[in-house]
Order: sequence, then structure tokens, then C-alpha cells
Amino acid sequence: MDNIEMIEKLREKADISYRTANEILEGVNWDMDAAQTALIKEGLIREETAMMTTKNTNTENRTAGGSFRDALRKGIRWFGDIVRRGMNNNFCIDLNSGRHFEIPVTIMVLLTIAGMTIIPLLLIIAFFTGCRFSFSGPDLGKERINDEMAKIRFTSEK
Repeated sequence: MDNIEMIEKLREKADISYRTANEILEGVNWDMDAAQTALIKEGLIREETAMMTTKNTNTENRTAGGSFRDALRKGIRWFGDIVRRGMNNNFCIDLNSGRHFEIPVTIMVLLTIAGMTIIPLLLIIAFFTGCRFSFSGPDLGKERINDEMAKIRFTSEK
């Protein structure tokens, strides 16, 4: 490394003028380690380990920011997948009169949240008046799920 490069490197570490860096390096016979030690003694720079820790912390913060973005993207994709699945599957209500009513699961969840007191109450009333509930669709239309719902119905009729 030539003298100019050494002066620039020392200036970066200590935030000192070109002239001061040149004088310090000339005073220690162009020994970079001795120049850094002299600047540490004068209080112009911190020890090397402290500077490395600060640099590593900044790098970790940038990495953590990238990780947060990735986690946010994954969360948005997951939420979108849940909404899409809810729209592809239906909550079905079979009325006593033989009529059939279907509503997408996502809409049913939103209505239940919006009408926190009225929708669950209406479902309980419908349950005790003989309506049957089931699910249809590629994810929820499984026999196992609908069999469990039928068991609840038969248990309440006893």
C-alpha cells in the first residue's frame, strides 16, 4: 500500500484531515498499526473491536430489514391463500323445507366478525330449528368434516 492509500485509510477510520493523517504516519515511520494506536491514545478513534462491532450491527440491521420484508411478503401470500381457499369452499345450510343455502366461507367469516352478536345467534337458532350445516368445496367438502357436523346434529336431537 502506498503512502496516499495509507493516509486515506487512516482518514476514514479517524475522520481527520489529510495533513493530520500525513503527520501522524510520518511520525510513526508509516506504520499503520502504530498510527492507529496513536490516534486511539489521543481519543480520535475508538479501538478496532468497537468499530468492527458498530459495522456488524449496521449490517445486521440491514439484514433484519430484508428478513422483515420477506416475512411480510410470506404473511401476505399466506393470507391471500387463506382468502382464496375460503372463496373456493362453501358453508352450506340445509333448511327443513328442502331448500339449500350456500355462502363462501370467507364471506361467512367476515359476516360473523361484522355481526359478532347477530350471526352466531342466528346460527344457534337455525341449529335448534332443525337446519343442517355442512361444507362443500375442494378443501372442506370432505366426508370426515361433514360426518362430524352430522354427529353434533344427532347428539342435540337426543
